[in-house]
Amino acid sequence: MESTGTTNSGGRGHEDDDAGAERVIEEIDAEECLALLGSHQVGRVAVVVGIHPVIFPVNYCLDGDAVVFRTGEGAKLQGAAGHPVGFEVDAVDVGAHTGWSVHVWGKASDVTEQNGGHEARRVQRLALEPWAVTDASHWIRIDPVSITGRRIRPT
Repeated sequence: MESTGTTNSGGRGHEDDDAGAERVIEEIDAEECLALLGSHQVGRVAVVVGIHPVIFPVNYCLDGDAVVFRTGEGAKLQGAAGHPVGFEVDAVDVGAHTGWSVHVWGKASDVTEQNGGHEARRVQRLALEPWAVTDASHWIRIDPVSITGRRIRPT
């Protein structure tokens, strides 16, 4: 069973643990990182608001190798627009003790009005609709400086 995000044993003991199996952690190459990013719709964006790191779940899509999400006014926009951010997407199989994680580091830009609106018109053609009923009128694009990934798998 694959699940997105961090999960736990749900109060169960260790009956699902496969203690005898050895696992290895391996790097995921850039091409596969982009494929994994493109295969999901929900990730987490990490920003700094004031002096505190804050992590927000967002639905997103890719624009080339850039991550794009929508948001309204508030802490997420304040912490992201014009600042370095982190973005993460993952999948975990708790029973098998396997999973993967892809991290994007880069600068976020509010492209809503960039280039006289040209960039906004271009990204607004992407298949990205907010899941929540909200004023998500700002389109945020994370231009990556680094995309890395790791996988834990049986040997």
